[in-house]
Amino acid sequence: MRTFLTKQQQIKIAEFKKKNPKATAKFIAQKFGYTTRQVYNALHKFPDIAGIKVRNYSDENFLKKIAIWKVNHPEYTLEKLEQKFKVPTHVARYALQKFAGEAELGKATRKGRTIQTKIIADSIDHIETLKHQLSYCLAELENNDRIVISSRIDMLYKMIRLRVYLQDLEIESHIKRVDADVIAMIIKRFVPNATSDDIIKIYTEEFHKWQTHKGQQGKGF
Repeated sequence: MRTFLTKQQQIKIAEFKKKNPKATAKFIAQKFGYTTRQVYNALHKFPDIAGIKVRNYSDENFLKKIAIWKVNHPEYTLEKLEQKFKVPTHVARYALQKFAGEAELGKATRKGRTIQTKIIADSIDHIETLKHQLSYCLAELENNDRIVISSRIDMLYKMIRLRVYLQDLEIESHIKRVDADVIAMIIKRFVPNATSDDIIKIYTEEFHKWQTHKGQQGKGF
C-alpha cells in the first residue's frame, strides 16, 4: 500500500467527504482502501474542498496537549495520536518534537502536573480512563500481597461499584452512537412523550434486566 497519496487521490477523498459529511475517516478509508492516517492527511490538506473546519495548529496549548498525552500514554503511536486529536501527521510529529521534552519535565513537579492536568482536562475519555484505572487497581491488588484483607475487601467493593457505573456510562455512550435514533424511535413508539433522559433511563433499566436474566440463565435458574 502506498504511504503517500497523489494530489488527485486526496482531492477525491475530500470531495467524497463534502458529499457525505457524516462519513467518518475510518469509513472513508475502508471505502477507498486507504489507511485512516492517509484519509486524515487528505482531509486536512484540502479542508475547503472537504467542507470541514480545521483547528488552528499554532495554538501552543493544543500542541502541548498532544505531547502530554503521549508522555502519559507511551503506547500511543503517531497514528493513534492523529486519530484521537484529529490532526494530520506533520502536526502530531511537530507537537512531539517541540513539547515532549517539556511535558516529561513537567511531570516531575506538583506545579507542572497541575498545569498539565488543566491542559488535558477536556481530552479525557471518561470511559476509557475509568477502564484503565480499574485495570490498574485490579493489577495492584493482584500484585501486592501486602494489602491487608480488610483493605482488599474495601477496594474490591469500591471497584465493583465503579464497574457498575462504568457500565452505565458505556450504555449511555452506546445509545448516542449510530443506532441512537432507532432506539429512541422504538422507545417513543411506546412512550411518546419520553425525553432524552427518559430514553437513557429506560434503556439502562432494561439492559440491566437483560443482564440479570442472562446471568440467571447461565446459572441454570
